[in-house]
Amino acid sequence: MEDLKIVPEYDSKNPLIKYLFFSRLKSALSLSDDFIIDEKESNVADFGCGDCLLLKNIEDKFKNIKTYGVDILPEILKYKKSLRADIKIADLKNTGFDADFFDAIFCLDTLEHFEDLSDPIGEISRVLRKDGILVVSLPTENLVYKLGRFFLKGTFSSKTGPSSSPHFHNASEIRKFLINNSFIIKKKEKVTKIPFLTFFEIILFEKN
Repeated sequence: MEDLKIVPEYDSKNPLIKYLFFSRLKSALSLSDDFIIDEKESNVADFGCGDCLLLKNIEDKFKNIKTYGVDILPEILKYKKSLRADIKIADLKNTGFDADFFDAIFCLDTLEHFEDLSDPIGEISRVLRKDGILVVSLPTENLVYKLGRFFLKGTFSSKTGPSSSPHFHNASEIRKFLINNSFIIKKKEKVTKIPFLTFFEIILFEKN
């Protein structure tokens, strides 16, 4: 795919960062293997789709499903021509889709940017059918994560810094919020097996 600057980590000169970000895509897709039915009636979305790299991988893996991408950045429209997906510019607080529309939603490294989780998670719950799946990637915000932020962006803070979108929540907080709002953990995976390098938690939830 052409320009990957919406998520610059995919094009990072640091091999570890590049590995971690691509590995989380691979993990998110592998978790969905037993849950997405590859049929034309299946609606699958990437909420916060950014450069649409995950959408491209979803479409390569599942040939028959209907795909959708949602992001607040108008720049994502430049990726539309290389995808089957219906791309929509919208806030995740109000996507405009019908209730119970999706069979599966991916939402990687997105929910932590909302100070109030009620609106985006409420909207995901509204548009996801009962027993539908939600696959998320969540930042652990552990010590090594914070050290990495300092070396890359010059700050330990998750909420301030140059060219940095604020993180208001860590993986543990978002996981608990989803569980308290009728989502059940079905599968989860860590990008690396080395505890101190666990930058992301990849979790597949089912809507109860």
